[in-house]
Amino acid sequence: MMFGGKSRDDRLLARAMELLEKSLLLLPQNPNQAIGESSIYEYMANVQMMWGKGRQAAELLIAHNREGVFNHHIGLILSVMCQSPQEAQPYLSEALLSNLGKTVHTVLGMAYAFTETGEHVSAEKLLRWALDMLNRLQQPGTTGYPDQAGSFLYTLLSYVLLKQNRRRAASDTLRLALGRAQKFDAAPNYNASSFWFVRGCDNYFLHLILGHTVQDSVAYLVDLTGDEELLKLWKEITSHEA
Repeated sequence: MMFGGKSRDDRLLARAMELLEKSLLLLPQNPNQAIGESSIYEYMANVQMMWGKGRQAAELLIAHNREGVFNHHIGLILSVMCQSPQEAQPYLSEALLSNLGKTVHTVLGMAYAFTETGEHVSAEKLLRWALDMLNRLQQPGTTGYPDQAGSFLYTLLSYVLLKQNRRRAASDTLRLALGRAQKFDAAPNYNASSFWFVRGCDNYFLHLILGHTVQDSVAYLVDLTGDEELLKLWKEITSHEA
């Protein structure tokens, strides 16, 4: 952490807090974009935690929780230090939902990059891990973000399988993508109620669509790959469904 942290030296921690408070005043003169209000407030909250002042640390972060940037930290403090699980759960739920969305975007990007560099096994492992995670987190019998995201993940997985000359598996996987897309389009649900772990933020908005419908979005993703074999497979599957 910062000086005073490891030894819990109150004098040094007090000095750290003083310097952090002063640094807020000097931010307009700071040319380093990596340092901003958020990082300073998080350091200040860490000092409060080192003092054993969990509630004060949480309140500081709540007061500056722009766009939920501190949700994960607030939730952890409230849950562990303040022994207030019900108060913590909405923050933790939003933090996990936000990170799930980022994870899906990251996996899609990384898996595609792996595919383009010929690392097909790595791409397949990553996509299957993400699909397993979403499937395990989805409330049985619901429709929602796991279906949106799943349709994209299955589509890219189909592309990866084609690159490995596994056409039958690719066809079955693309059918799964279409099925997920049609399931969502038949009963669109953009809130977080499809996740069993969510507490206190059911109306959190999750969206991953590149067209008017999820099926349109899948078609767009297929087109983006520029792969003639995948496009042909998609046309075969959708014409059969029509």
